[in-house]
Amino acid sequence: MENYNSLLSEVSDRILSLLSGLNSYRSPYAKTIGEPSDFIQSLTQRASIQTALASAALSLPTGGIGAVTVAPEIFLVLRIQGKLVKDIAALYGKESQVTSELMAYCLFKDKTSFFRNLLKEVGARILVRPATWKLLSQGILGVAKALSSSKMPKVKKKNFWLPILGSAVSGGLSYSETRKIASRAQSVFSKEIISVPSDEPWAEEIA
Repeated sequence: MENYNSLLSEVSDRILSLLSGLNSYRSPYAKTIGEPSDFIQSLTQRASIQTALASAALSLPTGGIGAVTVAPEIFLVLRIQGKLVKDIAALYGKESQVTSELMAYCLFKDKTSFFRNLLKEVGARILVRPATWKLLSQGILGVAKALSSSKMPKVKKKNFWLPILGSAVSGGLSYSETRKIASRAQSVFSKEIISVPSDEPWAEEIA
């Protein structure tokens, strides 16, 4: 339990650090004249392969060594995915609108309901509620629990093929997840993004 709590704390801290650090990342891409879809498809494929390879490689170790590689694996994969989100936003000319809330939504919507409550899609608009760093930290803790539980080695695998099979599965899941994140980011940044006060109901914002 102590090892798990330590891992949970490390993963949570790394994710928060990632969200903060991605603010300084400047995408090499700019708003396209035509439809960004072709560019996005290429970027998504490249990022998906990168995350799959990273996840597969860092998932190979088992036992105590495997536990040590959990946090680095999660951080590396999320960093690639986070940069992809900003690249997609840049292709729509909205890189400057990528807030921690939007980034967390694109990366973690499927991990916890917390971030789904920060956004609301209304027609061709995306309404975004700002959140305090304390609230974001609470949401990230839920993400850390979900990610750590799925990555934490349960037993030492003595069969030669089991670690290899597990590595392949982990890589495949990262590949699939990266494509989902890209699709989510494209859906968000292809619309008008509006920041709304956090103390007012959604109904008042769309009336």
